[in-house]
Amino acid sequence: AELQILPRPTFGISLTEDQARDLIRRHVNKELSSFESTDRGYNNLVLFLICTDGSEYVLRLSNRCKFIKTESEMAYIKFLSLHTTNIPLPKIIAYSSSPDEIGYEYVLMERTIGVTVFDYEKELGEQGEKTVTTQLIPMLATLKRFSFKKIGNLYFTSNDPKVTSQTRAVPIPEYPEFSIGRCLNFNGGPFDDFATYMEAYLRSRTDIVFANREALAPFVGCNERMLRLLPDLTDYFRSISQDAPPVLCHLDIAYRNILIHPTPSSDPSLPSSDPKITALLDWEWGGSYPPDEEFRNAISLVALHGERDNNKTIALHVTQGLEDLGVTTHRSSANYEKRRILYELIDQLAPRYILEGQEPHMT
Repeated sequence: AELQILPRPTFGISLTEDQARDLIRRHVNKELSSFESTDRGYNNLVLFLICTDGSEYVLRLSNRCKFIKTESEMAYIKFLSLHTTNIPLPKIIAYSSSPDEIGYEYVLMERTIGVTVFDYEKELGEQGEKTVTTQLIPMLATLKRFSFKKIGNLYFTSNDPKVTSQTRAVPIPEYPEFSIGRCLNFNGGPFDDFATYMEAYLRSRTDIVFANREALAPFVGCNERMLRLLPDLTDYFRSISQDAPPVLCHLDIAYRNILIHPTPSSDPSLPSSDPKITALLDWEWGGSYPPDEEFRNAISLVALHGERDNNKTIALHVTQGLEDLGVTTHRSSANYEKRRILYELIDQLAPRYILEGQEPHMT
């Protein structure tokens, strides 16, 4: 038996030149000169659109986590644009969370000047990375100052039953035009507390194993035992989360999602200036989550257990900077180590290498 791995989320997505030209005419009243597809983005197909007047736009197409992915990201960006001043955001021109218009959900944005840190990491060097992440620290601190009672992604508040049946969103009392609803990375939500969130997170792992019992036979026994223990773990979940109320998280703070300008140079003879962050990208996975979620992602530049060789140095730099601004981090949270072990235990119920390419379970 073999585990059925889904193709990359962008597989099969395409756009004709006529479709691109029509979008540009409709939303910015300009004429398209050229457009090109890029290999950027795992969950989205990214295209650069250039108009005859020289203006440039980014068109992002998506066919994953239908409706809620686009709706959530647009709500999150709108929330931040209204209630923060120090976070550089993509400039949204238009979007559709329905495939009816061009066959896919899409987001049309102005093209922000800059390149990703990922593309110029070598040119930056460790000191350049510190320069960039020093700018990032107050942006993350701003997010952590928003604390809500529920756990889940952000959405626009809606009275449309078709919308609420998909988002399950509950309005935020302090910001009634916005709501917190279902999570994007697994089925469920919004959650009232850490205990119910972790139970759903655990079940999202066991569901994958039980759906592939034959292919994942070595994992079945431990998953069954964990589910039997689950009722006795609820009080423990609550006891270790008292110092970690939900806060706004990005959940994908990686160098590929940070744009900087000017472009670093590898030629020491050329004049250079310190790069500035021009935009933080890809907000679709974020929302109101336990703060640990921001720090435990292995690909995150703020993770102490990261995948990059110098990740720990940068992570410690960011951690210290956040603590200096009064933000509770994984290092200053009394129960973080207990929660970290719990996360690792649940992750090992269905390890990452068997989850690659799996669509979040949406029902």
